[in-house]
Amino acid sequence: MKVQASRTFELPRQTVWDALMDFELLGRTLPGVQRMTPVSVEKCEMDLKVLVPAITGRYSGEVEVVEKSPIESYRLVGNATGRLGWVRGEAKFHLADADGSTSVDAEMDFATGGLLSSVGARFMEAIAKGMLRDFFENFEREVAPAGADAPRPSASSG
Repeated sequence: MKVQASRTFELPRQTVWDALMDFELLGRTLPGVQRMTPVSVEKCEMDLKVLVPAITGRYSGEVEVVEKSPIESYRLVGNATGRLGWVRGEAKFHLADADGSTSVDAEMDFATGGLLSSVGARFMEAIAKGMLRDFFENFEREVAPAGADAPRPSASSG
């Protein structure tokens, strides 16, 4: 299942890249993250708490940065398991200059197993889109310079 979103930040690409590579910052901006502990520069363990009907629970897993092309793109690969099943997936991020700002395009692709598989695909897609939207909003609050205009979201599609 795939979901996509884009966001433009009023910041230089290097600044956005550095923030996206910061596991501590990502731990504060990814929805549901309770703990994010680096095990290396490009890999961390994490605990999530999801409060969504039908899939509410705690999940533990890891996430790793792969296929990194500094200030241009990277792929985040992860997995998590909990009492209701498992989730495996990846998120591809592509950064580009946009009239003095930085455009970030994100595409998530994921699969579920166990009881999570019994939840409808449209429901899971809606949850994933909401989580991606919430991530971008949280990320903007963390990295936006004081007095900056609101971010400019682009249309999402799945």
